[in-house]
Amino acid sequence: MKKILFPTDFSKIAENAFIYALRLANRIQGEIILLHVYDQPDLRGSSLRVTVQGIFEERKREEKEAFDKSIEILNEIAKKDGKEHIPISKLLIQGEIVPTVKRVAEGEKADFVVMGTKGATGLKELFLGSNATGVMDILDIPVISIPEEATLLDKIQKIVFTTNYTEEDTLALDEVVYFADAFKAEVHCIHFNTDKEEYHVSDMNNIWKDEYYTDFANVSFKTVDTNNMEEGLEKYCEKENINIVAMLSHKKNIIEKIFSSSISKQMVNHTDVPIFSIPDSLIKKNAMKE
Repeated sequence: MKKILFPTDFSKIAENAFIYALRLANRIQGEIILLHVYDQPDLRGSSLRVTVQGIFEERKREEKEAFDKSIEILNEIAKKDGKEHIPISKLLIQGEIVPTVKRVAEGEKADFVVMGTKGATGLKELFLGSNATGVMDILDIPVISIPEEATLLDKIQKIVFTTNYTEEDTLALDEVVYFADAFKAEVHCIHFNTDKEEYHVSDMNNIWKDEYYTDFANVSFKTVDTNNMEEGLEKYCEKENINIVAMLSHKKNIIEKIFSSSISKQMVNHTDVPIFSIPDSLIKKNAMKE
């Protein structure tokens, strides 16, 4: 059974992302590992007349109470969405979030991480910030980031995957196709031609289609001529009503540019597009198996 690791901070954003996790689990006949990580209070300079152990125990009790309350809410969400049959395990762990998520993901042999982000700001943080970025940098499994205003997962119809026709891109595309197949979604494999290449990219489109993906009618290959890849991606997502942007994690500089002030704010405000990130380490691991 496929496993989805779902870190939560009890927020409304996490509750929205939980629906994605539920629907993904339903589609792939998987289970969800619900994880909350909390840290210990900083006692430096404290003059409290209680033992350190007592303070830690109180923090643990408070976190467990909050966790139990959150579980009740998530169970209601699952029931309301008709997904109460999805197996869900619960983990409450004290520690630092990034290494703890990594340890749990590896120990549980998770296949995906699904996590909520706060709109455009959260997506920027996912690639450039602290915790989420750290998770993406150290995990060997895909991370699906869900903005707070994201549309529901059952409605996934179109996924865009950016490519330069490299060997690692074929391995990353395998992960995207597997994910898309669960929803019978289209995969738009897009090459943005910014350098006016002399070779015919259309030939590469046909080669990839004929050599790698003859059995997948929902995978298409297109070339978009543009002077700016980031703006090209922005416009393509808007025009084609793309539901998810998929990319290798080392291409996260694309997202950085999209969220910079020099790029049109249209994509920044398009906060309902989740990001499906495939880590380099997974691609290298898969390459070694072949």
